[in-house]
Amino acid sequence: MELEGIPEADNRVTARRFGVAEIFWERWYPYLIGIVALLIEVATVAYVGMPQHTDSIADAISKGVDGMLSFASIMAGFAATLVGILFSIRETRKIKLLEKSGHFSTLKHYLYESVVVNLALSCFCILTGFVMPLAAFSFICWSTIAIVAVFVIAIFVVYRVINLMCKLL
Repeated sequence: MELEGIPEADNRVTARRFGVAEIFWERWYPYLIGIVALLIEVATVAYVGMPQHTDSIADAISKGVDGMLSFASIMAGFAATLVGILFSIRETRKIKLLEKSGHFSTLKHYLYESVVVNLALSCFCILTGFVMPLAAFSFICWSTIAIVAVFVIAIFVVYRVINLMCKLL
């Protein structure tokens, strides 16, 4: 069977069969790595103890949250731009093969997920920035730990999309 002049023998996308473990890993590895990062952070705080409030630590947390906000905003815009690129190349041979194999919807989902995770990270950073002057220092530390875990997830969600888009080129 041919897909608009594309021989079935050359259909590398559908020829490869993914195992359940490969599909599970591709779908969930950003979140699994984020959970591991969160557990490491919590274990470190449990072992070392909560830092004492000083202006230098509060300033470092503020700068870190600001940096993560910048990263998340840029990556959300980048992922949104990739959506436009993906739809502009929709008539190419590789995209047609992805659609035929059923993987195009997965790629669209990953792009959407990348935008949503980075926008959520942006919102968490903004809320933490607003709460910082008012909240207890321990709350700020714990919210920063959560933000770092979401930041790790955001990095790997964007990496997954970039990796898959590069394979299309």
